[in-house]
Amino acid sequence: MKKGLLMLCCSVCIWGSTLAQFPYPSAPAPAPDIVQAEYFYDTDPGTGNGEPIAITAGQQINDLTTSITINGAALTPGLHRLYIRTKDFAGVWSLTNSVIFSNAVVVPYPASPVTPNFVKAEYFIDVDPGSGNGVEIPLPATDNINAFNIAIPLTGLNAGIHMLYVRVLDALGKWSLTNYSLFNNSVFTPYPTAPAPAPAMSEAEYYLDTDPGFGAGAPISFPAATDIVNFSFDIPLGAVTQGQHTIYIRSRQNPWSFSAYAEFIFGSPLPLSWLYVKAEEKNDDVYLQWATAMEENTSSFIIEYSTNGVNYKAVGEVKAENKETGSVYKFIHQRPESGPAYYRIKQTDKDGKYTWSKVVMLLINNNLKAPVLFPNPARDVVHVAIPGGMQAAQITVYDANGRQLKAIPGINNTTVYSIPVNEFKKGYYFVSIKTGSTQKSFSFIKE
Repeated sequence: MKKGLLMLCCSVCIWGSTLAQFPYPSAPAPAPDIVQAEYFYDTDPGTGNGEPIAITAGQQINDLTTSITINGAALTPGLHRLYIRTKDFAGVWSLTNSVIFSNAVVVPYPASPVTPNFVKAEYFIDVDPGSGNGVEIPLPATDNINAFNIAIPLTGLNAGIHMLYVRVLDALGKWSLTNYSLFNNSVFTPYPTAPAPAPAMSEAEYYLDTDPGFGAGAPISFPAATDIVNFSFDIPLGAVTQGQHTIYIRSRQNPWSFSAYAEFIFGSPLPLSWLYVKAEEKNDDVYLQWATAMEENTSSFIIEYSTNGVNYKAVGEVKAENKETGSVYKFIHQRPESGPAYYRIKQTDKDGKYTWSKVVMLLINNNLKAPVLFPNPARDVVHVAIPGGMQAAQITVYDANGRQLKAIPGINNTTVYSIPVNEFKKGYYFVSIKTGSTQKSFSFIKE
C-alpha cells in the first residue's frame, strides 16, 4: 500500500510539469505608417474635413514642426481651442489632441513723435501773472534745457521765504507744467573783519580776599607787553592774619581783565603738606586720588562730598600712613547723584586738629534727568548742564529786577554752557533755560 501511493505522487508531478510550458508569443505586426494629418478650430468638421498638415509618411512624427496661419481663419479675438489628429495607412484615425490659445490682437507700438523745441521761458515769484506774462528768460532753441543756468535779480524783494516758478513754451504753442522752488531771501550779515591787534597791557594789580575796586588794588610792576608769561613777583604778608585767604590778580588792556584767583593758607607750618587732589568719573563712580609730600601726627583722611558746594557730608575715611616722604591715597565714591559733585579731603591729626584740602568739582552727567546749574554761590563763572538727548534753545540770565543781562543761543550737541558772571555785582540772579516746549529757571548768588 505504501508503494502504490509513491507512484501516484510521481505521476501528478509529471503531469503538472507538462501543463506549465507555454510557447512565447510571436512579435506583433509592424504599426502602419501615418499617412495623413489635419487640424481645426473649436468645431469638429468631421474626420478628413479639417485643414491638412503636410507630413512625410512614417511610423513616428514626434519631431514634426509646422506653422499654422490664423489670419485667414476669421477667428474672433479671445480664447480658442486648436485640435490635431492623424490617420494611418490602414485608414484608422488617431485620438484628437487639443490645446487652448489666445487670439489677442497686438497693436503695434506707435512711433515716437518728434519733440518740438522750446521757444520761450519765463519765471515769476510768489504770484502767477498768467502764461506769457512772466519775466522772460532768454534761451537757445532746443528741446533740452537741463543744463541751462540764469541769474535772477532779487532787488526790492522782501526778506523772508518766497516761491520761484519757472515754465517754458514749445514750438507748438504749448506751455509746460510750472516748476517751483522755495528760497530764503534773508539778509546775511557778512562775517566781521578781524579786530585790531590788542594793545599792550598797561596795568596789573592784586588784592587779598576783598575787592577794593578796579585800579585800587596793589600795583604789580611788569614790562609792557601784549602777553605776559613766566612772570613772578613777591607779595608782602606782614599784615596778613594767619588762616585761609584768597589772592586775586587782574590786568588792564582797556578794559580790565577777569580776576584770576587762588586760595592759600598763611600761618605756621602744618604737619601735612598736600601735593594734589583729583577726581575722575568712571562707570558712574567717582575715583578720588590725593598725595602728600610729608605727613606727621596724621590720623586719617575723611572724604567729604557735596552736591551744591556748601553742605558737605562724609562718604568715607582712609587711615593715614604717616610717612615722612608722603603717600598716595585712593578712594572710590560709588554711585553719586547726577549733577555737580564737590569733593574735599579733611585731614585729621591725632591731637584732634584738622585741615581741608582744596575742593575739586566734576559733573556727573550719566542719567541726568533735568538741567542743573552750578556752582551756587558763584564768583567768576556759572555752568549750566543739559541732559544728553536734550537740546537747549536759549539760555537767558536776568537780574533780581527781571532785566535781561545775557541771552545765549543753544548749540547742537552741547551739554555744558559756561556763563561768565565776574562783571556782575554781588546779589541774586536768575537763569532761564528753554528746551523745546519746556522752560526751567534757577536762581544763584553772585559772591
